[in-house]
Amino acid sequence: MDSKKSIINYEGMGKWLYSRPRLVLAAKWCELVLSAFVAAAYVVFGALMALIDSPLRTLVYIIVTGVSFFALSMLRVWLDAKRPYEVYDFASLGITVGGRGGRSFPSRHVFSAFIIGTLILPSMLWLGIITLIFGTIIGFIRVVTCKHFVRDVLAGAAIGAVLGAVGIISMALI
Repeated sequence: MDSKKSIINYEGMGKWLYSRPRLVLAAKWCELVLSAFVAAAYVVFGALMALIDSPLRTLVYIIVTGVSFFALSMLRVWLDAKRPYEVYDFASLGITVGGRGGRSFPSRHVFSAFIIGTLILPSMLWLGIITLIFGTIIGFIRVVTCKHFVRDVLAGAAIGAVLGAVGIISMALI
């Protein structure tokens, strides 16, 4: 793939960013903190549901997120889409994702934030909105750090939001 065929110059962006180690470190920490918040929101909301709501609705919440996450992970393995740093061959910049490339499409980080945020929205609007905003920021960071293409992040957000809506409908039927 030629960088001239892409709207975003991933190669130039990657080289620019990775020549600034402090900025890379800041992006990594920001992504880590926001991802930890999303995980905490999932656990806290699930715990509150278990305490306040019905056990069956809590179980649906856990099943919807768990099955969706597993299915998305299997889809990523099956598609095995390359990451920007692999396509444009600038892995020498020190970009690594779990010691292995591929599995870029769709973004699992963004998917997780969007399914969790969407599921939380009807019960705790403020927490759902914050989770979705943080998911958007995580997606931006993952594109800027050349871990994902824009399509990966948009697909992760869309799939997460749709499956979150399915979960909301499922819980409403109980």
